Amino acid sequence: MGASLLAESLWNLVKQPLGFEPEHLLTVRVLLPWDTRPEAVGNFYDDVQQRIENLPGVEAAGQISSPPVTDFHVRGSFNADWLPQVANQPAISAEIRNIAGNLLAAIGTPLLTGRAFTAADQVSRVPPVLVNEALVREFMPKGNPTGHHLLVDGQAHEIVGVVADVRGISGAIAAEPGPAVYWPANTNGGWHRYFMVRTKVPEQLANSIREQVYQADPRQSVGKIETMDQLLSDAVAQPRLNAAVVASFAGIALLLACVGVYGVVSYFAAQRSREIGVRLALGATRGNITRLFVRRAMIPAAIGLATGTMVSLVVNRLLRSQLYGVQPDDLRLYLASLLVLLTPLLVAILRPAIRAGKTEPMEALRTE
Repeated sequence: MGASLLAESLWNLVKQPLGFEPEHLLTVRVLLPWDTRPEAVGNFYDDVQQRIENLPGVEAAGQISSPPVTDFHVRGSFNADWLPQVANQPAISAEIRNIAGNLLAAIGTPLLTGRAFTAADQVSRVPPVLVNEALVREFMPKGNPTGHHLLVDGQAHEIVGVVADVRGISGAIAAEPGPAVYWPANTNGGWHRYFMVRTKVPEQLANSIREQVYQADPRQSVGKIETMDQLLSDAVAQPRLNAAVVASFAGIALLLACVGVYGVVSYFAAQRSREIGVRLALGATRGNITRLFVRRAMIPAAIGLATGTMVSLVVNRLLRSQLYGVQPDDLRLYLASLLVLLTPLLVAILRPAIRAGKTEPMEALRTE
């Protein structure tokens, strides 16, 4: 039952809507020296952005300070012009990401309302920001925040759009998305960037992207180049391992149970060969003998299944923190688990029972 719960949880985790499209998405990490001047940072990343967009096979490209499902978290505190202002108590705490280029198209995250960043935002007197659905849902559930302002240290930042929630930005992939605020990258510094490149040929582009970075600045190098599918696989590695380990032990336990039941029923039939002969001599049919042994074997098996079910209802509550999208007392999974147990158990019981029903009466009496 524990294996069924973890397998269902892993399935739900992998198949859940992510808010982005990981297929055909390449991640390229670039890290500039920390003492690089801000204007040089912006010029370098703009140059590399344009070079990547011009490569054959690139459908869209953008930049972000850290892609989804990576363990990178920077939070900020904000006030909002539609919320009551309390001194030294910002109303909103949100995850922060710096983005640039055509990021939303590259990762496949929809813009729900408003607009994306433009080149004019780099010199805007009122810096723009994007917010996600979770922030709107929590702090402005009945309104549209576009045109309103977030306040940081007294400076106003205009909300120009709302993007869909992206899992793995504000916490683990299994956690519900929390508030997030996106800033224009080149107006907010940031030496550390990931280029997100959408392409149908990610493996073929890796070397070309390295070459473009080198041509933009021979002193810089590219860090890891990975597909988003690889990052996503790493994010669910622990749940996958948990499910695999428990499933392995469950399979071994089921195998041992079936072998044990088969041996017990076979021994039970061998010990009662005289009884079989007498019953057959008195008119019992082979079907009667088979049903007799099945019934006698199924009674303790049923007691074991009932006991195991009651124990698992209690013990599996310890797995609650490891589960996603499934409850530890899910009736559907309990019924499926019982069916999985009963099928091999019936096979283990029926074979010696049928063999006992085929016994010849005189042979059974002569053996005894």
